[in-house]
Amino acid sequence: MNPMIKERIETHNKHLIQAMDEMNKAFTYYKQTKKFDFSHLIGLARLLTENVIILDEYQRLEYSCIERDEANES
Repeated sequence: MNPMIKERIETHNKHLIQAMDEMNKAFTYYKQTKKFDFSHLIGLARLLTENVIILDEYQRLEYSCIERDEANES
């Protein structure tokens, strides 16, 4: 696997774990106080936005690899 793609997948997975942690913190805080802590929700939104960007980059890399392989086969 391309090292760049592997690194982006690892970052994506790390962000998903962090996003789940932020969501858990926000839910726990809400359960205890019946108030929202927007810092957790903002952190969650930031991580999810970064993941969308990573997935877009991954998809572009994947397509460029497919196109390159198809060109090499021709």
